[in-house]
Amino acid sequence: MLTNVAYIGKIRVSAWSIEPEQIVDAIHEPLISAELFLKVQELLTGKQTVAAGKVRTPKEDLPLRGFLRCKCCVVN
Repeated sequence: MLTNVAYIGKIRVSAWSIEPEQIVDAIHEPLISAELFLKVQELLTGKQTVAAGKVRTPKEDLPLRGFLRCKCCVVN
């Protein structure tokens, strides 16, 4: 799904006979921008690394966040 060019308003035309494979513009509206699609492709191929997220401090009204897990999330 993350590699399907249809999300950026393109269609992949398979190679046939002597014609090479092509990616052509489609008539439907793109769901995401081409820039976002290319960033995802770089992440999937390992050419770009994901930046570490900001460390969150626990909120005072949720003091046990990160310590408790439901029975579905517990790894046996």
